[in-house]
Amino acid sequence: TSTGFVRHGRRGNKSGNLRSNGTSSSHHQINSEIIMSFEKRDLADLLATIAHHLPQMNMVNLTTGLHRLAKLATTSRSSQALLQQEHVVQNLLRSISTAFDTLETGKVPVQALSNTAWSLAILNLSMDDIISKIVAGATSRLSSFKPFELSILLWACAKLGAACRSTARCTGPVFRAAAAHITAHASTFSCRCLVNVLWAFATAKHCNSTLARCIIVHMLPQLHTAKCQELANTAWALGKAGCRNDEACAE
Repeated sequence: TSTGFVRHGRRGNKSGNLRSNGTSSSHHQINSEIIMSFEKRDLADLLATIAHHLPQMNMVNLTTGLHRLAKLATTSRSSQALLQQEHVVQNLLRSISTAFDTLETGKVPVQALSNTAWSLAILNLSMDDIISKIVAGATSRLSSFKPFELSILLWACAKLGAACRSTARCTGPVFRAAAAHITAHASTFSCRCLVNVLWAFATAKHCNSTLARCIIVHMLPQLHTAKCQELANTAWALGKAGCRNDEACAE
């Protein structure tokens, strides 16, 4: 199957960084420098910028740096392989893990949780230590996520879990909690988000017929906006979940 992921625009403030509360001017400056370096599309320059600022970075800076590295890696398989072995990335990941331990669960921005999970999935890094902390932070705050943030988080958890059994066990709680949340709030999700959610649940083998039917009911009125890849992912996920919907098939 395909990776299933359907891209969303990443939203932040005017400088492109995550939503954050009360970060100092120095942390804002660090984020600006990370983003400016990323916009050069020069991996070596971005790694150097991250390495230079790493000791002063807060959680938003750390996850922004990882996210921008992963975005650059999507343009080249060789970049992905390089970053998996790069010592700056390993140091960055250790700092992120430490930041999770330092901050109270409720003080980690939910977009940072989503971005970190997505970055690990893109880089094919099964870091159970970090994933378990992301899952713990997300499971208790699902209502704080925007639909696209939650869909990306679930997609990433499914992709990582499909590659590693221990990661799959780590991500189980967030799928169980998200099933109830999404069933109650499916009307707030776009077709694209619902496609990612359905694919994620099917891939992680947590999809039941009740959840699948709920998603399809809310997806059908928007299905005319779906792209070919989204339709293919939906058909695959329904088959994987053992859920047949004649109306969706007709569409």
